[in-house]
This record gives sequence, structure tokens and C-alpha cells, in this order.
Amino acid sequence: LDVVVYTGNRDRAKDFLYAEELQRLSDETKESPTARLAHHMALSRENPKFPSMYVQHAMVKNAAEIAAALQHPDSVFFVSGNAKRMPQDVEDTLTSIIQNRIPAHAANPAKYLRMLKQTGRLVMDTWA
Repeated sequence: LDVVVYTGNRDRAKDFLYAEELQRLSDETKESPTARLAHHMALSRENPKFPSMYVQHAMVKNAAEIAAALQHPDSVFFVSGNAKRMPQDVEDTLTSIIQNRIPAHAANPAKYLRMLKQTGRLVMDTWA
């Protein structure tokens, strides 16, 4: 079982909850043949000299990994965060990944996303 976690934070030092736990689990499972945890962090306000990095930007960097996970029948993609723009931005990114990396569903990524939602494999937990 692979678990891939994307977290979006403003500043690593100020609001990165569960940092130690995620790092420990990632380290513990790195060499495991049966389970692995990978963590990708997007920091939107940490360095004012660089453009903001949001979850969807981190997802684009790891599009191959996400495409492989979406095609696995037991995978679940859980999105949690602010309801303002993030859910639509993440869904747009998933649509692009499906179009570009999953040939069987490239012609109709919206249908594939609906199926993922209807079967509980794409879950959005957002708040305002």
C-alpha cells in the first residue's frame, strides 16, 4: 500500500501540522517492499522572493505518480483544504493529468473524475 500525501501550508515553521509524524512515517517506510509513504509539501508564503507554490503545482511536478495511483483500483485521492479555489484548482490539475497521462480516459476526463467521486475514490473535504 502506497500513501502519497500533499500538504499545502503557508509557512513550514508556523503552520505545518504533523511535520514530525509525516517525516517519521516517510523514513520508516522508505525501504519497505509493501508500504510506502511519500510526502509532498507546497509552501505558499515561505519565501517572498519566489512565486507561491500551491498543492496543484506540487501535483504537476509528480503527475506520473498521480496518474499511476489514479489507475490503481484501490487508490483513493483525498483532498482537504480551503473551499475558495483549491478544490477547483486540484480538479483542473487532475483533469490535465488524466488527459495527458491516462490514454484510456484522455477523451473524457470529466467522466473519469465523476466515476472516482461516485465510487469514493476522489473525496473532497473543504471548508470556507
